[in-house]
Amino acid sequence: MRPPATLLLVLALSLPAGARADSQARHAGGATEVTRADLSFASFAEDWIARARARGEQASRAPRAHPSSAGLVFSYRAVDPEFETELRPTGRPTSPYVGVLHYQEHTYTCSDVRGSRCAATSSLPLTEVFRYRDGRWGY
Repeated sequence: MRPPATLLLVLALSLPAGARADSQARHAGGATEVTRADLSFASFAEDWIARARARGEQASRAPRAHPSSAGLVFSYRAVDPEFETELRPTGRPTSPYVGVLHYQEHTYTCSDVRGSRCAATSSLPLTEVFRYRDGRWGY
């Protein structure tokens, strides 16, 4: 069973970006520090995943060559758009929370250098941990 903070993040992430911003604005006045940190991390994680996906899209246009027994193989890595977040208290006043981001990274193998015929050949579950300090999230 998920803790309530994680459920809030999942619900917040399921809203369209505009609705999430409206929700943040409505809750900002009377929100507790935990709620502000939850919403802040949800937004931070969404941006982080978007940047990682953009890097994957760029890599798909120019896969890297690797030697194999059949000649050259071309591959790239990309991040899945689905992710989960959780917020954990640290008990430290200077950095009261860590945000945990769970997502999948896929490796695609292509038959040509243009990346026109590619297939996912492996997936790797990844976890990133970010700290909340002075109202900001950092790696």
